[in-house]
Amino acid sequence: MTKTMKKAYRMFRRKGRQNFYIQNNATREQRCLGTSNPEEAQRLLDAENQARQVPALNMQLGKAYITHADPKMGTRTWQSTVNIYSNPRHLPHTGLQKELAATFA
Repeated sequence: MTKTMKKAYRMFRRKGRQNFYIQNNATREQRCLGTSNPEEAQRLLDAENQARQVPALNMQLGKAYITHADPKMGTRTWQSTVNIYSNPRHLPHTGLQKELAATFA
């Protein structure tokens, strides 16, 4: 006999509405998925349920997506970020430049 985990979320569509919604089965909190496409809504629901069941796997999947989007992400350090944002040529022309310069001076 195998036990199946109860799903953390369920999906539904409100009467007269196009978008799909999910509801947290424990808290009854509801939110819109922002899509009317059933396949996309199912993928989002599956992702929410999977995140609850296996948090470590979810972290690894997130890292894989980020690494694919930005291959340098794995080798970047905080110092490289500070260097980029402390160089005035890389910042938009706002008061942020002066604020950062004062912070790192």
